[in-house]
Amino acid sequence: IDNITYHFDKYIQTEKENLHLQETTVLTEESRFDPTLKFDTNVKRLVRGSTSFLETGLTGQDLLEQDDLEANLEWKKPFRWGGEYSLTLRQLRTYATFQRTNPTYRSDLFLKMSLPLLKEFGPKIRHTPLKIANTQVDISHQGLKSRIMEILMKVISLYWELLFQRENLVVKEASLTLANQLLELNQTK
Repeated sequence: IDNITYHFDKYIQTEKENLHLQETTVLTEESRFDPTLKFDTNVKRLVRGSTSFLETGLTGQDLLEQDDLEANLEWKKPFRWGGEYSLTLRQLRTYATFQRTNPTYRSDLFLKMSLPLLKEFGPKIRHTPLKIANTQVDISHQGLKSRIMEILMKVISLYWELLFQRENLVVKEASLTLANQLLELNQTK
């Protein structure tokens, strides 16, 4: 019985792991429609020579330096029927030796909407991997239920077999007792 329960336990554990894997696949497919938030920065330094009086002015410097610090914050969300939209905030800080006002700041806000006409357009195409993953989860649930039912049927069958063998033993012991009594009775005559 220990050997049987060990194998049944392994079967159930395998089915549970398969179910967990399929549920993870569903979560992965659903996450394709989750929004994303991205933050990045960029630092640039430009040093170049100039002989133009308009750029250098009265300073007499022949080297011009410019330092830029750019920060971007982007929020992107895909549509369930195809395409995506994003909202980007860009901050730019510039310090340059040839500018009178230092530093200068610039802020931009961009709204972008992308809608491909022929690539993955429509809810049927976009949701097909998610539907497949949900179907796989349902199949895994049914497989686990089937495996548990199979184990229960085998346990019930073993129980009735054990009960039958016990009753069979009682009947055989009674039959042996009667046969011994008959033998004693025949030997005494």
